[in-house]
Formats: sequence, C-alpha cells, structure tokens
Amino acid sequence: MKSPGRSRYLSAKFVFGLAFILSTNSVVGQELIPELRLGARGVVSGNINLADKETASAVSDFSDSSVLLGARQQLFGSYRAQLVVGFQFPDAESQLGQVFYHHLFVRLDNRLNVFQIGRSRLDSNLMEFPTLRDDDALSYTDAQSPFSDGRNSEDTQFGNLVQFGRYLTTRIRLDIHGEYYSETRREEESYELNTAGFTIGYRVPESQRWNRHLLDQLVFGVEGFFSKDDPDAGLVDEVLNNVKLGVAINLRPDPVHFWRLVHQTIVSFGADDVRTIDSYLDTTRARALASFTSVEYVRRRLERPDFRVSIGGGFRIFPELDTDSGQFLIFGNFFRRLGANFDAGVQGVFESSYGDLSGYLPNNSFRINLAFVYSIEHVFNNQFDDRNSILNLEHGYIN
Repeated sequence: MKSPGRSRYLSAKFVFGLAFILSTNSVVGQELIPELRLGARGVVSGNINLADKETASAVSDFSDSSVLLGARQQLFGSYRAQLVVGFQFPDAESQLGQVFYHHLFVRLDNRLNVFQIGRSRLDSNLMEFPTLRDDDALSYTDAQSPFSDGRNSEDTQFGNLVQFGRYLTTRIRLDIHGEYYSETRREEESYELNTAGFTIGYRVPESQRWNRHLLDQLVFGVEGFFSKDDPDAGLVDEVLNNVKLGVAINLRPDPVHFWRLVHQTIVSFGADDVRTIDSYLDTTRARALASFTSVEYVRRRLERPDFRVSIGGGFRIFPELDTDSGQFLIFGNFFRRLGANFDAGVQGVFESSYGDLSGYLPNNSFRINLAFVYSIEHVFNNQFDDRNSILNLEHGYIN
C-alpha cells in the first residue's frame, strides 16, 4: 500500500509532466504558424491616345492593379514551402473578365534548389524596363506567343508552369522550365505544356541593392514554342525558337544618384514560309529581331526614393519578308515619391509601324499617361530573410 505522501508526490509529478508537455506543444504550435505576406499595387491613370491624326480619346485606366498574398513555412528538413495567390485587374478591352488570377503557385526552396509549379509570370522576357505598365512595350520586350489571338496581353505574360532552379553561386542561377501559354486561338484549350526552355543568369538580389557593382544582371535564355497542327486556328506542326540576351549595368551605383542601363535583345528564328504579315499570328511566326534599351535615374533621400526619370526605346524588324517591315517605340517618364510608397508621374509613348505592319497597326500613335501608383507590403510573423520582396513579382516596383 502506497503512502499518502508517495501518492501526492506521484500526482504532482504527473501534473508537472502534463503541464510541460502541453506547454511544449503550445510552443511547437506557435513555431508552425506560417509567415504571411500581403502585397498590393494600385496603378491608376488617365490616358490620352492619338493615332494617325484621329480624334484624341481619353480614358480612365486601372489595369495592372493587383493584390498578392503569400504564406511560407519551414519544413522538417532544409526546405521551406511557399504559397502565393495573386489577382490582377486586366485591360478593359480584354476578354478575361473583371479579375484575372495571374499568380497561383507553390514553391519549395532551400539554399541551392528551387521547385515551382502553378501559375505565374512566364519566361517570355528576361529583363524588366521602367515603363508605367509591363505591357507598354510588350511587342519589343517579350517573345510573342503563337497560341494567342493577340487580343489579351496577358496571354504572353502569364500561364501555367513547372520550373526547377539551381543556384550555382549566390548570384548565378540556372532555370529549366516547361510552360503553358494560353491557347486563345483554339476553340478549346488543351492545357498541355506547349513551351520549354532554360535560362541562366547573373543577378544581384534586390536585398543587396546598396552593395552594387558595375554589372547588375547578365541573363541568357532559350525558349521553344511547340505548335501542333490545327487548321481552324491557323497552326501547324512546328517549333518556333527564341534566343534572348539581357544585361543591366549600373552606370553609377551611387546610393543617392543612381543611374542604370537595361538592354534586351530577342532573336525569333520563326518559320521559313512566312514572307508577308497580314495578322498577329504572322508576326509570331515570322523571323524577327526585337531590341529594347532604357536608361533610368533614381534620386534618393535618406535611403528612400525621391524621384525617377526614365527614357528608352526599341525596335522590331522582320528581315525575311518581301517588304521592308518593322516598328519602333520611344518612351519617357517621370515619377515623384509623394509619401510612403505613393508615386505620381507622367509618361509619354510614341510608336510607329511601317511596311506590312501598317496594314493592321496604326502608322503612328502617341499616348500620354497621368498616373498614381501606390504599393504596400506587410509581413506578419516574420521568419525568413529574403532575396526579393513579394512585390518583385509585380512590374515597376521602386524600392
């Protein structure tokens, strides 16, 4: 028979042990709460458009405004998992509805490897240029999708993907990917991967922007569009290859007076049978050379952006056509930081087309954008250091 003192001792020991287990579980439960990131970017502008001496038109535009929500958590090994969901307001004349989900993916990564599957920005370009919106110079900065009917710029920018990335050094990364570009030319989309390629590049992470040298980015990429025969959509069995090269140079990597040059060239090898251009599909299948360059100046006060001035331009030519054909674009803009993450600015864009392209594009067009841009980001339960902000998924983020 146990003594009362012995029983009280065992009871106290049991209660203490149970309390310890519960407190341990509570701590573990708190540690498993994921890191949450909320990002949003509002882009609103008044646009004045003038094409081929027609009457000028003015519209209110809030396209490319977006909201992003991300969650990350450490796994049991060295990897961490991330989920990102984002939606965007597309162009008013697009056929995508009021809201378009442009990011929805899961990513696993550790110090060296990155696995990503879902929906995100496609590898149609390598570099980002300081235009107001990412489709302001889309014909010059992105490889054009032969699967699109040309009505929605998002067909070239966003789609489903499977990607594996490997950091060869802290700044050199190799990516191999398979992608699905929306097949809006077809009556029914197949959702099968229709593009494959790789990218290798040297990039200085945005988190190290105060430790910049002359070379900021140097990226090379190859991508092939795998088209299947579909007479109703105007498609044939072929592979359309694109080679891309991009470079960003810090002309003056000064934290107060910062100058940067960005350049990208895309060589589209196209198909041998395209000798004239009568439609958007012909521009995606013809042999082409697209080049774009920009120079930007950012002035900072107290390590925060004060204002930015950018100028740039590019051209796209089709050397194998029977008629000399091409187009070129020139832009300039100015943005002033009015408060925390709030910018006001103005942008002007002039574009001209000649040869076969003037048959379905304006010969000359000019547009002015008077814009406000508001970007916000907040982190809840911060757990990780980052190479980039979640807003780096969006175009034109000035940090």
